[in-house]
Amino acid sequence: PPAISQSGFSFGLGGGFIKDLPVNSRRNIGFGAGLGYGFNNYYFNVRFDFEDPDQEPLNSKIMLHVVELPLEFRFRTSTATRYKFWRFYPGFKISYVFGENLSLGRSIDFDVSDVVEYNDFLYGLTFSGGYNKWNIHVYYGLNDLLTNTKENDYEFAITDFRIGLVFYVF
Repeated sequence: PPAISQSGFSFGLGGGFIKDLPVNSRRNIGFGAGLGYGFNNYYFNVRFDFEDPDQEPLNSKIMLHVVELPLEFRFRTSTATRYKFWRFYPGFKISYVFGENLSLGRSIDFDVSDVVEYNDFLYGLTFSGGYNKWNIHVYYGLNDLLTNTKENDYEFAITDFRIGLVFYVF
């Protein structure tokens, strides 16, 4: 939205396990299902008094703690004995937000829950691809990160888009 802009570099970190379920004897096509933990920091500038254009935006941060459930289709150039291979893993991830922190640039007198709420469940499309242990990972959220409250009729409509690295250890 016009009153909100990203400030700084937002980042996140996650870890977990994915069980590989091959569907053919060559073991190069399969499915993956997993469980993980992640936290994501979102840095932004926001003006809470939208009527006052001279109000200085606050440097703020939202940190979300999530339990993640990834599901992937797995295509690779591997064999049962060859562990260095190309991989292409499109998928879907559901995340449950179990904790959140909000940090405002300075203290102001209002209740944050009157302005915004978090979606408890976040979901989106994923893609991991690369060679051997080093892989690119992309996530595109399909639902809004934040929701409006009854007291706030301003449309936030913020979705999540992440690009990073994923390391496959085993």
